[in-house]
Amino acid sequence: VTIAFTLLSALAMRLVEPETFPTYGKSVWWAIQTVSTVGYGDLVPKSADGRVVATIVMVFGVALVPTATSVVVAILLEHRRPGRAQS
Repeated sequence: VTIAFTLLSALAMRLVEPETFPTYGKSVWWAIQTVSTVGYGDLVPKSADGRVVATIVMVFGVALVPTATSVVVAILLEHRRPGRAQS
């Protein structure tokens, strides 16, 4: 889901701001930076539409880490639950 979202976000940004993101590769680079919350700042949206796309990608990226962490913790807790048959 994250990979698909990232690639679709890159496509959206390429369509919304073709002058800032002249190639799909550059928009993918931007989307990966943004979803991973690294954000180097070498490519940034300039238009209002581009910033809307960026906001959605940032919220998704920020929500991704706690979601993944919650899933891992739930799995670990399930394995340590008393009464669970050990395999």
